[in-house]
Amino acid sequence: MREIWEKAITAVKVTAAAAIALYCAAAPERAGAAAASGIVRCITVVIPSLYAMMIAAPFMIRSGIVGTLGRLLELPARLLGLSGSELGIFLFSQIAGYPTGIRMLSARISHGSSDSRRAALLSGVCFGAGPAFISGCIAAQLYGSPDAGRLVLISTISANAVLLMAMSFVLRRSRGNTTEKQRIVLTAELLTECVSDGGRAMAEICFAVVGFAVFTAALRDFGVISLIAGIFSRLCGVDRSQTGAAIAAFIDITAAAGLPRGEYLLLPVVSGLVSFGGICVFFQLSTMTGGRIGLLPVFLMRLAAGVLSGVICRLIMPPLMGEEIAAAAAIQSAVYRAQSPVPSVLLVIMTVIVIKNAGGIGRTSGRDNGVSYSSRRA
Repeated sequence: MREIWEKAITAVKVTAAAAIALYCAAAPERAGAAAASGIVRCITVVIPSLYAMMIAAPFMIRSGIVGTLGRLLELPARLLGLSGSELGIFLFSQIAGYPTGIRMLSARISHGSSDSRRAALLSGVCFGAGPAFISGCIAAQLYGSPDAGRLVLISTISANAVLLMAMSFVLRRSRGNTTEKQRIVLTAELLTECVSDGGRAMAEICFAVVGFAVFTAALRDFGVISLIAGIFSRLCGVDRSQTGAAIAAFIDITAAAGLPRGEYLLLPVVSGLVSFGGICVFFQLSTMTGGRIGLLPVFLMRLAAGVLSGVICRLIMPPLMGEEIAAAAAIQSAVYRAQSPVPSVLLVIMTVIVIKNAGGIGRTSGRDNGVSYSSRRA
């Protein structure tokens, strides 16, 4: 099954690359505009919401902080079939952004603390958009309401918690001896290496976002999105433009800002899309893990999490946002104005400088599949 999945992913990648190349050659102006919109999303949404966490994730693993603090979580973790470190990663990933959980689990594989099968199962639940992304891309742009952001965050975390409890029976069988003795090592060199690795990982993510922005534009101009949207709108009885925007967000969640603003009835759909993460995110994960973690279980679990998150959102929406929904017709959603892109641009420039000073763009010492690891383990 894994071979079939990997071949299917390869075929999709080749097809997507060919489609983008054809589209860029046939419609360079529209392709350029789509790429520019992707760059803007990276600067105003992706980098501010993920940059710090992409540095913090490997730093917490390699410094020994996760292993040390994990001992405090051993008792509740045992009930879920996890080690203390794994429960710590689960909790951290809910607020850290999509790639962070699988990045930390991939680090555990190279660190010898986990195997790829267990990491694949955990990657399906150590997966969250994080409050920074939800607040900046969802709450502010679509609803102008922090309450909407909190509702989506609660729904997505609750869906992951339910899936984790359902998987606990399987996880207990492979738990084994999970005692991890590490001493905490905090050095300037380690922080510099993590900044360098985080910058490379952010570059991969941003390249994927820009590529998918062009790919989505190509699908829209070729009429593919319109065709699929028409089928779903007839089946579900919803507006065709809303369905098309939801499909674009399913492809790339950073395009969720294209959904209708102030439409509170769409909140469960938005919550489901945020919980799933989008096809673009899975391409990012595939690049980051280098095949070390199978993504088929992750994909299937995220589909289930998306449905579950939408249901939870619909159930808790009346008590949490009843008054706001009732007054939705009279509410003007705040117009979102992105913060100045200057800080993000400066971060990129400084990261390039750090990478260069750390040994150059091509440095691979101690680095495995996008994550480098410290040898200072007690």
